[in-house]
Amino acid sequence: MAHLLPIGKLMGVLLKQLSKPVASRIKERAKVHPTLSNTCASLGEGLHRLTVRIFRSSRDADTTAVVVPLKREKAIDRGAELIGESFVFVVVGGVTANEVINARKESAAKAVAKEQRALDKAAERSREYAKRDSRLDALETAVSQLQLELEDTRNQLVIANRAVERAKSTSITESE
Repeated sequence: MAHLLPIGKLMGVLLKQLSKPVASRIKERAKVHPTLSNTCASLGEGLHRLTVRIFRSSRDADTTAVVVPLKREKAIDRGAELIGESFVFVVVGGVTANEVINARKESAAKAVAKEQRALDKAAERSREYAKRDSRLDALETAVSQLQLELEDTRNQLVIANRAVERAKSTSITESE
């Protein structure tokens, strides 16, 4: 069923657009809220260690060497950035997943409708074939009846011809 306004898609776009300011707000709050600040610092520091180890591993350097920790403000900024970007990613991923699910539902509904149309068409053909079969049976019965009547008429004609022949032969014998 086609909608004039794709409300679901509009809501998805709205959520995507709203997630960006929310992510910015999370980043701002991370600097002043103590619990969020500590969480962001831990995340930022963990992300820093992971990044340094991956970088060292790609250069075949020693990955067991100590990673110099970031300054607290820098770690909070990186952690807040990770949380904000993760929030946007989750929202966009959720909206995309919802669109995919809805598209699959639509596709399944179309397939069911198409199958139902095919079944309806097959049922209509079956009804037409049944009508034709009954008409054919009626015609065959009528033809059989006509053949019987024709046979009776032929028999009567043969009998009448024999009677005429006898009458002719009797009248010829009497006139001689």
